[in-house]
Amino acid sequence: MDKEKTIVYSYHESDNQDSRFFVSHCHLNYEFLYIVKGEIGIILEGVTYRLKCGSGLLIQPLQYHTVLRSNCPCDRLVVEFSPSFLPSEIRDDFAQAANGLSLIRGEEPYAILQKLAGYLTPLRSEDAKFIPLRDALFVELLYCLTEHDIASSQELPKVHPMLEKILELIERNLDKALTIESIAGQLFLSPSSVSHLFKRYMKISVKQYILNKKMIFASKLIKEGVPLNLVSERCGYHNYSSFYKIFTKFNESAPSALFR
Repeated sequence: MDKEKTIVYSYHESDNQDSRFFVSHCHLNYEFLYIVKGEIGIILEGVTYRLKCGSGLLIQPLQYHTVLRSNCPCDRLVVEFSPSFLPSEIRDDFAQAANGLSLIRGEEPYAILQKLAGYLTPLRSEDAKFIPLRDALFVELLYCLTEHDIASSQELPKVHPMLEKILELIERNLDKALTIESIAGQLFLSPSSVSHLFKRYMKISVKQYILNKKMIFASKLIKEGVPLNLVSERCGYHNYSSFYKIFTKFNESAPSALFR
């Protein structure tokens, strides 16, 4: 398989622990999370989802998300896959469907996911003979999600209206030197109000969120072959040396390492 056409399956079993945050990140791939047993909380770009047994969540590339540890044990299936893993026949249709799709429900995807989870248990996950079967089941799931309306927008939780404006502003202005003061000024808010919204709904500081979004966006541009000096400018860094240091620290590797 081409190194850019990747898929990674993992099956997590968690013990009973106090509720706390334990994963917070964004990346260039799609991520699919399915709850096999128990329940868990996910904050996806400011929207909190409570996932129970039999429910799943599709996370799109570049979407920032935080996973909340549940007070009860939670077994979950996680599949991270690159956009290029999608069959070419449905790639555009899936991308379009995914724009309005987060929460996954329904008997058909549930049946496929139950089978898939069965092939990712500790006894089977290391057995190479099951790899083609896992991939086939997951591709079937992708076709299923493309063809059916699994979750209507009416049943999805909503992001706070002002937080949504802040996130949209950041997304549109990754090529600028964004600060909490500049964001607050454009939306006629106080910096403390912006900070409060992020702490309450995102569980991350504004500064860290912007840094994460810029660095993942930079990685995307580099993989697309954009010259490094232009990548630096398109991410709001007009001094390449500063961009190089920040990128290298964030990714633990130089920008040039991402060139194919």
